[in-house]
Amino acid sequence: MNDLIIQNISELILPKSTDRPLKGHELDELTIIENGTIVVKDGKIIYSGAHTEEYEAHETIDARGKVVSPALIDAHTHLVHGGSREHEMALKRQGVSYLEILKQGGGILSTVKATREASEEELFKKAEYNLLTMIHHGVLGVESKSGYGLDRATELKQLRVSHRLAEKYQLDMRHTFLGPHAVPAGRDGEEFMQEMIDFLPEVKEYADFADVFCETGFFTIEESRRYMQAANALGMRVKIHADEIDPLGGLELAIEQNAISADHLVAASEEGKQQLHDSDTVAVLLPGTTFYLNKDS
Repeated sequence: MNDLIIQNISELILPKSTDRPLKGHELDELTIIENGTIVVKDGKIIYSGAHTEEYEAHETIDARGKVVSPALIDAHTHLVHGGSREHEMALKRQGVSYLEILKQGGGILSTVKATREASEEELFKKAEYNLLTMIHHGVLGVESKSGYGLDRATELKQLRVSHRLAEKYQLDMRHTFLGPHAVPAGRDGEEFMQEMIDFLPEVKEYADFADVFCETGFFTIEESRRYMQAANALGMRVKIHADEIDPLGGLELAIEQNAISADHLVAASEEGKQQLHDSDTVAVLLPGTTFYLNKDS
């Protein structure tokens, strides 16, 4: 006996194919089935398509007048962090750039300070509230980054919270180590990067991916390459914050290192975009940060 049947679905929305990753215009192609049915057994969908009477289940849901679609995925979140930076919007409206705010101790560095000062329980409760908001809006696949510790203790604290949330809510969640998110105040960038590389074998137990912020004022192409190569050598898949502000070639580096994703890409070069077309690296675009940075998309 099956667990659940959802029937009389007014519109069942499905991708054209699920046997491989979709690219380009394939992502725009949807199958919309009227009067659809979904059958679930042991927590997995065993049938999705046109109305059928072939199945029985312990529970039946009548979805007449409803739209049913796959859950949403948020592939780039900084879910676990302390504090907030909404006050910086006033500075942005005055024309102060993000890099100038960073030099003043704001931006990432202000969140680092708040995250270090927060207890694990405080971080859990804050992240849980935001995660439940995401769930209520249909997001059931979440990538959760660290990156607001910039030290061993706080980065592990963030990753532990991320794992606790995944376990509590039984989400399809992936955990990303973003140790090289910024250079801590008073630290040498090269020295700090080496510290994060040396930390990778330990953090591998907690993280599915290793990420790096390759950008002006953060980490160079050369530093980011060293980090990604070290993570790849350990069998960790890599991601990269690439070309968010300046066109440094982060997208090309992502493709070179077979990154699972390159994120932001507002300033990516046309050459990089062409290489992306022929690669297996996924572009993750973040219009919210583009708006915050007051940049053209």
